[in-house]
Amino acid sequence: ELYVAALVEAQDLLREELRRGAAYVRNLLPPRLSLPGLRTDWMFIPSASLGGDAFGYVAMPGRRLAVYLIDVSGHGIEAALFSVTILNLLKAQVLPGADFADPSSVLARLNASFRMEEQNNLYFSAWYGVFDAAERRLDYSSAGSPPGVLILPGGGALELATEGPIVGMDPDSRYKLRSTPVPRGSRLFLFSDGIYELRTREGGMLGLEPFVGILSARAA
Repeated sequence: ELYVAALVEAQDLLREELRRGAAYVRNLLPPRLSLPGLRTDWMFIPSASLGGDAFGYVAMPGRRLAVYLIDVSGHGIEAALFSVTILNLLKAQVLPGADFADPSSVLARLNASFRMEEQNNLYFSAWYGVFDAAERRLDYSSAGSPPGVLILPGGGALELATEGPIVGMDPDSRYKLRSTPVPRGSRLFLFSDGIYELRTREGGMLGLEPFVGILSARAA
């Protein structure tokens, strides 16, 4: 009875620690914005108590907004600790040598700073963009992540990706910078792969393209 009681107590303590850890990660996520011409919304549902997904956005000078999403390999406490480290660097914009107005520069500096052999073989995908509200332009770069999806006000969807390699795997990786105009009334969706890697009623996998089709239909 003493052994069972000690085991139950240890499990309760672990659950409480996981709950507090999940609450800490959630508190790092940004508040929703509602500004003239710009509104944000999000949903965060990790596959376990803690996971490696994280995202954020930061206002920058010149009516610009940096927006980013990262997805660390694996699940649980280890992945969550790593994602929090990256998230805090991007949130505070303190990554040495990075030009935070240049998404390709940010990904390159992340790749140089977080080599997987120095991070217990953890690596991560990332999408980073900078929206210029004055010029109605979005600069972006991606590293092994699903594309950002820009739904246009007149219909249609643009998949925004630069096919850059996952961060941390190759120190010689290079990341491209691309830009796209953003007409008024457009909607940008960012997401990790967990949202479309799910089984359908027919037993197959939903996949990216059908999910983009759902976004286009729902956002129209």
